[in-house]
Amino acid sequence: MEQGIHHNCGLNFVFLRKPIEYYPQYFLLHKHSVMLLKSRNRGQDGIGIVTVDERLRMQEQDTMHVAVYLGSDVSELYQGIDKTKHDGRTSLSHLRYGTFGGSGIDGVQPKVRDHSRDTKKIAIGMNGNLTNIAQLKDDLRRKGYTIRSGYDTDILLDQFAYALKQDHERMFRFTSDQEVIRRELDLVKVIAEAERTLDGGYVIGGVIANGDGFVFADPKGIRPFCYYIDNDIVVGSSESLPITSAFGIHPNKIKFLRPAEALVVKNSGDCFVREYTEPRESAPCMFEWVYFSRPNSYIWGQEVKAVRDRLARPLAKRIYAYLAGKGKDLGNHYTVAPILNTALVAAVSVARELERLSGVKDLLDIGVLKDAVARLFISRQEERDLLHFSAFDGVPSVLEDTNLITIDDSKVRGDTSKDQILPTLFFNGVEEVVEGYTCPQIRHPCPYGIDMSTHRELIAFKATIALLEERGLSHVVQKAYQEAKQLLQDGDHSRNVVNDLYARVSEEEINERIVRMSVPEGVNPSRVHNIYQSVDDLVAAIGLGKSICTACLTGEYPTVGGTIISNQSFVNFVEKRAGRTYEK
Repeated sequence: MEQGIHHNCGLNFVFLRKPIEYYPQYFLLHKHSVMLLKSRNRGQDGIGIVTVDERLRMQEQDTMHVAVYLGSDVSELYQGIDKTKHDGRTSLSHLRYGTFGGSGIDGVQPKVRDHSRDTKKIAIGMNGNLTNIAQLKDDLRRKGYTIRSGYDTDILLDQFAYALKQDHERMFRFTSDQEVIRRELDLVKVIAEAERTLDGGYVIGGVIANGDGFVFADPKGIRPFCYYIDNDIVVGSSESLPITSAFGIHPNKIKFLRPAEALVVKNSGDCFVREYTEPRESAPCMFEWVYFSRPNSYIWGQEVKAVRDRLARPLAKRIYAYLAGKGKDLGNHYTVAPILNTALVAAVSVARELERLSGVKDLLDIGVLKDAVARLFISRQEERDLLHFSAFDGVPSVLEDTNLITIDDSKVRGDTSKDQILPTLFFNGVEEVVEGYTCPQIRHPCPYGIDMSTHRELIAFKATIALLEERGLSHVVQKAYQEAKQLLQDGDHSRNVVNDLYARVSEEEINERIVRMSVPEGVNPSRVHNIYQSVDDLVAAIGLGKSICTACLTGEYPTVGGTIISNQSFVNFVEKRAGRTYEK
């Protein structure tokens, strides 16, 4: 990805349906280690695991144990914990990239809310974001809860604490026997109560200290979660590859949680998948296929590699049409090169399609290498500033006197292109660069688990504002600002005012302005051209029709909170307020 989009997060769940003695020693830890290793593409701020071993109750010991570590060194987790306390039957592991709150140890998940009753002690982890944190905090204060931190996960723990309290009050009407309560705890009702006031895109997993566990998807299914069940195990993950690698399960046997579905396991070994509320029209995040998931994973039944192949073909046609319109000959020192490994599949397919269209052979080559230890998608801004010229290295024999066609996933902020990629290319003798992106222009913030919650960080938006100001249309921006403030004041979420601004300029005009803003100093913008995927071609490539979330491209959000966040982000931009929009 040209400029890292940060994703929150990776979630793995394992439940052993038979007595613990049936499995090899430390079975859970072995399996979670593999799953965490195969999930590192989803977050590297921190890793954690929680396990429940009900046998410890008989020894009057705590049944639930949590281990969390900063960074993504799975071996540190595996070697550093007391394995005897993590040899249970119910477990949840998590990889975090912080899209809410800070990046310290306090934010690493799973997080625990303690209680003397094991049926009220809970640990949870989340992949995604909530858009209505302020409302949730107010609701919890009215219920008598003290807000302990700014982390959304802590707010969720309080939500579940209240929901567990409600279910216990229901059971107390007919029994106070803790064994009966352990057996009769209704996690579907608990999930329904805890989720009732949430807005956002999320998959939330939890374990209870009595040995029960659950994972559920939001009512729109924005974030993915897949699972497999047999007589021995229940296993789930944010994508299919960790399950395939850790358990040898073929992808065609793996299912996905649908919108508003919950996977529930009971300590007895019983398990089921059930709707906890009325599902809404599904809207899975398109970035799961474009960038986040591994190419050999499946998301909602669609193989990621196959989708990236399909994304590449219309992009190649656009590139070919542009070059033909300029009278450019692909046989005249043209090379196709991926920028990152995540774009390799698309680059191969683009090269093949260009070869088919032009008759020119052997267009693909590796012109840029990226240092694996300087992963931009998890580097913070201050770290990115220090990585100038250190993350990317050119291959002089490929780049010198070459007209390069780079293939990447997307262009978000433009600073990596300006500060690292293009300087590397031109330093190594490239003549001209055509930057091809398998994703369309990213125009709107995402409040659903991708760390781009503000307009100010999006180069397409900044280019649009610059164009309007250059044309003397600043009053249009001010009018939209006043309308956004009024909509927010009225609680009206019917319209995203920022689309009014984009309607004033064409895609190609924004594209040209993006180039001017993202070329390094001293480089003539005429030597660089950006070509983006179209929204229609992206939708067609994913193959699920229009029932996917493309809000960051179109501004059409699948939940109420998304539109509110977008309008608030625009107001914050005009008023020069910093920080993530949904944290205000």
